[in-house]
Amino acid sequence: MRPVNPPDQPVNRQSNTSRASVPPDAGIASYFIWMRRQSGLSIHQTAALLQTEAEVIDALEAGAIAQLPAWRETARIVAAYAAMAGVDPNAPLSALRARWPAQPKAIAVRTRQSINARNANRLSLRLW
Repeated sequence: MRPVNPPDQPVNRQSNTSRASVPPDAGIASYFIWMRRQSGLSIHQTAALLQTEAEVIDALEAGAIAQLPAWRETARIVAAYAAMAGVDPNAPLSALRARWPAQPKAIAVRTRQSINARNANRLSLRLW
């Protein structure tokens, strides 16, 4: 019996799009369907094994990026999904990441409370 290869992944490299406006990606969807079928599990069994909800598995298999959890959780699920099927997680992660919207960079904001806390630490060090 020859090994089965995962379906090819079309990658759409759109930038500056919101998750809600990204259409379902049939290539990504077919990849996740293929991986679950390789394991022989139902959607509910896969969700339980990956410690997530069946709706997340449905979203992955539908290519509905807007319905997925935050990137960190999605990446955890995708890596476990790929390991379950015995495939390298880089291909599905790369395909999803290419479609994932750009996240704004976190900005460090100094608040009065953080400034006061830092100054209080300096004062306490001087008193000792």
